[in-house]
Amino acid sequence: MKRCTADILKALRQLMSRHQLNAYLVPSEDAHMSEYVADCDKRRAQLTGFTGSAGTALVTESEALMWTDGRYFLQAEQQMDSNWTLMRALAKDVPTLTEYLANRGFARVGFDPTTLPFGRFIEMRDSLAAGGTELVGLPDNLVDAVWTGRPERPLGRRLFLLTAEEAGAGPAEKLALLRQEMQKCKAGLLILSALDDVAWLFNYRAVGVIPMSPVLFAYAAVTPDSAHLFADLHESALAEFKQHVAETGVQLHAYAKFQSELEKLVAGSNGRVWLDHRASAAVGLPVPKARVYTANSPASVLKAVKYAPERAGMARAHVLDAVALCRYLHWLELQLAAGSPVTELSGSNQLDQLRSEMEGFVEISFETISGSGSNGAIIHYRVTPETDRPIVPDEAYLVDSGGHYRCGTTDVTRTVFYGAAPSAQLKRHYTLVLRGHIALSRLTFPENVLGSRLDTHARAALWAAGLEFQHGTGHGVGVFLNVHEGPCAISGSRANPHEIGLKRGMIVTIEPGFYLAGQYGIRVENVVEVVPQTGIAEGFDGLQFLTFKPLTLVPISTKLVDRSQLADEDVAWLNNYHAEVRQVVGDELKKRGFAETYEWLVRETEPI
Repeated sequence: MKRCTADILKALRQLMSRHQLNAYLVPSEDAHMSEYVADCDKRRAQLTGFTGSAGTALVTESEALMWTDGRYFLQAEQQMDSNWTLMRALAKDVPTLTEYLANRGFARVGFDPTTLPFGRFIEMRDSLAAGGTELVGLPDNLVDAVWTGRPERPLGRRLFLLTAEEAGAGPAEKLALLRQEMQKCKAGLLILSALDDVAWLFNYRAVGVIPMSPVLFAYAAVTPDSAHLFADLHESALAEFKQHVAETGVQLHAYAKFQSELEKLVAGSNGRVWLDHRASAAVGLPVPKARVYTANSPASVLKAVKYAPERAGMARAHVLDAVALCRYLHWLELQLAAGSPVTELSGSNQLDQLRSEMEGFVEISFETISGSGSNGAIIHYRVTPETDRPIVPDEAYLVDSGGHYRCGTTDVTRTVFYGAAPSAQLKRHYTLVLRGHIALSRLTFPENVLGSRLDTHARAALWAAGLEFQHGTGHGVGVFLNVHEGPCAISGSRANPHEIGLKRGMIVTIEPGFYLAGQYGIRVENVVEVVPQTGIAEGFDGLQFLTFKPLTLVPISTKLVDRSQLADEDVAWLNNYHAEVRQVVGDELKKRGFAETYEWLVRETEPI
């Protein structure tokens, strides 16, 4: 059901008038450019009614517009009321936000400097200034002022402190690595503003602060001889945390002190000030222009290559997760066969429950996408009581889900069909998606190649049929950390200047799909590890060649496969994959006494 936004828009426009603003910009991001934000930072969702994770709202004196990308077009249309106009990013004849503002000739456009990346602020400021438009940073967020009942910012209460043996290195060793990178770049001060970078550096995870992201609200500042952590911890966790980081000599500060201390740190340092490209304008503006050095933070680059204990933990997490997901898919088949009603929401809840029964489970890693029939065609669909519909045997069912375990993070998508005979069209589309998944999974490529150069392998079969999907093919995955992690990725839809090449030990997803509006969605997603390609000598100039090893071990539906569309090498890959699933997950199911699910697994992994 669409929520009426007339009152909040009216109140916001009154504040805009007091500040002499012609427009006010409301991005999705929090002060750390997080993908998932705490309830207190969901300003764009509160203002627009649209709950997708990506989008930027602009309110003028007479219009309300919201830009988002192709993943969210259908969702935005369903959730936003008539006060809002959807701006379909990258669509023909749709201006970008900056183009729109430049064409309108506004005098003053307001924004909160903590919610806009510094680089984007510079680009927008300079572009708009040419037409006489001033981008005005305000100290207080105007949406906060008109948001009745805005939640408080949560404190970190439940902490997981990782040992050096679990994480692969302790905080002191990681600080030394960061300082080595700083020295190479002649940086006298490094600011870590991304929450997962700070959590990785100090080997902690936190639950209950940002849903599905095991992080704290925190900043870190590193100099050649000091380290500072700005975070608010609940008193029940403070003493243990201080002991955890004692060997680093880190100085602890209140989170709210960061902005004032930043100016002192900048003034007291020499050389460049290294800012991650995700740093907000509030972080970048206090730094003299000549000293700003913007690049991927060294923490994000180091974090992308997993230590051996992290890789082992991820492998174990995926076995645990496979047990839960296999139990769910088996349960769902039995329920539908018996005629027992299951809806998208009740199915999602059942899957959450089964995951929670696995040892080491902490929380889900993102909101489960449980989409039956036409709802599955909404790429990032989130079921609500209003949109909930039955899962029925004669419709494709897409389930994209994952969990945070003490040892790792998972993200897996399967598309299934429980009816007697899927249509020829559904089988054709599914097989094209599967061909793309297999093509990329089997690929051999040189170390340091950009994932964006590999993206077309996942799309080629669809392209040959005149079809496409409007999302990236893969993303990095954190270890008991953010499920969507950069700076490595597999996405060729747009240039990403911050992308880094693939290296041994990275962990990414492979997830091509196809979505037929009003009918069904298809996606096949595995988490994979980048590993050396065996049986190949070192190539040109000593290059090492790599490939992907699946960590996800869940049956891929063969009922939806048109065998005649698969090449022999595709069939061999699928059968070999299923043989490993049967052996590894089957042993786990038998050990746990899930005999019926094991029999289901044997059937689902039969060679084709």
